[in-house]
Amino acid sequence: MPSVTMPIHGLEKTVSRQVMTTVLREFLEQTGLGNEAKIKIESSLGKNIMKGYGGDDAVVTDPEFKRLWVTWNEEFEMENISTVATFQKEHRPFASDPEIGFLARPVYIDTTLNLNIELTTASRDEIILWKNTIRRQIAQGMTSTLHDIEYKFIMPAPLYDLIYKIHELEETQGGYGRDFYEYLRYLSDGRLVWGSDLTGTFRDVFIKEQQLRVYGTWDIEVLNNSPKESENGKWSTTFTYKITYQKPTNIYVRYPIMVHNQLLPLKYILDRSLIRDTDIHKAMRDRFMASVETFENQIITRLNTHKYPRIPWFDKVDVRDRIPDYKIIASFLCSIRPDDLRTLMTLDDIDPLTFNDVIKTWLASGEHQYITKHYESVLYVKLLEDDRFIEDSILSIDNTLLIEATKDLNIRKTYRICLCVATDFCVLSLGARDRLSQNDPVMSNFFEERYRDNERYTIGEGWHRRGNNTLTKADVLCARSVMKTVQTLSIFSYKLD
Repeated sequence: MPSVTMPIHGLEKTVSRQVMTTVLREFLEQTGLGNEAKIKIESSLGKNIMKGYGGDDAVVTDPEFKRLWVTWNEEFEMENISTVATFQKEHRPFASDPEIGFLARPVYIDTTLNLNIELTTASRDEIILWKNTIRRQIAQGMTSTLHDIEYKFIMPAPLYDLIYKIHELEETQGGYGRDFYEYLRYLSDGRLVWGSDLTGTFRDVFIKEQQLRVYGTWDIEVLNNSPKESENGKWSTTFTYKITYQKPTNIYVRYPIMVHNQLLPLKYILDRSLIRDTDIHKAMRDRFMASVETFENQIITRLNTHKYPRIPWFDKVDVRDRIPDYKIIASFLCSIRPDDLRTLMTLDDIDPLTFNDVIKTWLASGEHQYITKHYESVLYVKLLEDDRFIEDSILSIDNTLLIEATKDLNIRKTYRICLCVATDFCVLSLGARDRLSQNDPVMSNFFEERYRDNERYTIGEGWHRRGNNTLTKADVLCARSVMKTVQTLSIFSYKLD
């Protein structure tokens, strides 16, 4: 399935400001300043005056005067950046549709919020009294505070459009009778919120979250600093309060390419990372870099042991089920129609792949009746429903290589035909081995060159032994060490236009 990360826009105006306001309010209440001080907040967003602040040069005439000037900023914890969970399942999705495999969850980065606070009072004694209150709290073990923070941010427009399109396709074919708002409620784990204006017009969708017990600390060294007097008779002191929380910065989205047997528009499917940059490719022709590229490709090939052609090429299905003693060599995404819930595909038309003539003739002449049964042929056709294989009896295939289901399939499910080849011929049925051994051209398609005990073996015409470097039919059909390295790609190739 395709997966993308979408950036969240306007975070400073939404998440950062909401978190800052909550933390500042709770901190001021704890330190005894929340109900008395006039507060001025300033950030890169501009100034925000609270509680009737009178300006920087206001003459102090009120003996109870207290003013707070707050500036704030955020810093990403870069030492933890490599452990950020993007594709992992660490965080719970805020929207998911398990029936089709859709999910969306935030990507968080550890972020430190710094509140730089300047406290100004009418007298020096006011600051000393406040510091004495803080000293008492420290003596009682109150050097830190736990905060419960809440915030919400707007769902990115591309994600909204994708959900809207998925809902449209679901209701077009095999629908549930849900309108879009009901579908949003179905997707949501409780964090999706939305509303409408006075005219009833639908407005933006938000993701609303809460983080509990966020740890806040402040610099107690401020208690040793002497208050400073300004020219207009005010007294001030400065201190810093900070918290570290998980700030959402992106949204990870995984979604199907087909909904109720209808493809999503190509703009949601095509992956730009598959487009080769010609200039970069040419630049890597440097001799040293070419060697590095070769080494990397070898490592990647070893890691991706389950790579095989997928038709269409943008179908990135990850088959979790494994078939004993067989390996998938190609998969084909199928599409059924409401008026025909059984026809899947034909192996005679697997563009851009094609079977070679020997294999095609062999299948059409009788082998087709065995390839839907486990261990009954060297080739095996299996039906994948969503991400799980279903029983063999569901498939039938005729001599034109048309594959059909023996009962109606579910229009809401996604189906793929997986073409497999045996990796250990020793476990095939006796009939499968007999048919294979009686067809030299077919046999040669599966075994061209073999290595065993560091010696090269070849299969010669007529299967006659030529010295010590040729395998007999008995060797091929019985030697387990040989069968484990069966070559498969020679049975079909890409069409040349």
